Order: sequence, then structure tokens, then C-alpha cells
Amino acid sequence: MKNSRLWLRIYGKVIGAISPFIVLILLLNANGFLSTLELAIYDLFFQSRPLENLDKRIVIVGLEEPEIKEYYPLTDSNLAQLIKKINSQKPSVIGLDFYRDVSVGEGAEELKKSV
Repeated sequence: MKNSRLWLRIYGKVIGAISPFIVLILLLNANGFLSTLELAIYDLFFQSRPLENLDKRIVIVGLEEPEIKEYYPLTDSNLAQLIKKINSQKPSVIGLDFYRDVSVGEGAEELKKSV
């Protein structure tokens, strides 16, 4: 009986000492005050990971500013030639990220065949 009362007193003191901190952390988190700290720790976690090896099976072809200045607007014919060059390497998948609602220049049929 005395042991159970002793444990109750100890647990009561521990819970009494911890409760204000738990409430404070919950309030700070609910109001978004801890999100900056969480994101900083998350960012640090990703920066401290070892670098992963690059997968040589994946190639990203991008248009940089010099190409855009020279070839803009990218004609259907130029785009079809690019797709044919990529296709010659026998890729499993080709993904394009272009927004085009109308044909540009000549080569619309050539582009339709290459896609």
C-alpha cells in the first residue's frame, strides 16, 4: 500500500513538472512557431545525407537561355528532329514539358509522326 502511494506521488510530481512544457510545446506548434525550427532541422538532415550516385540511365535534356534565344519559338520541325535524335538511343520513356496550343512553323506532320 505504501509503495503504491509512493509511486503515485512520484508520478504526480513528474507529470506536474512535465505538463506545462507539453502544453507550451503544443501551443507553439499549433500556432506555427515551431515550423521554422522544424524546417531548418529537416533541411540540415537532407544536407548531411551522403550523396547518391547518379543514375546513368536517366538523361535530362533542357533548353537553356542561349538555345531559347537562338531557336525561339521552337518550331515543330526542330522539336521533331530533337525527338528523333533522342529516339535513336532507344529510350524507354521520353517526357516533354511544353505548353503548345497551336503549331509553330513548319513540320506539324513530322512532329505528329515522331510523337
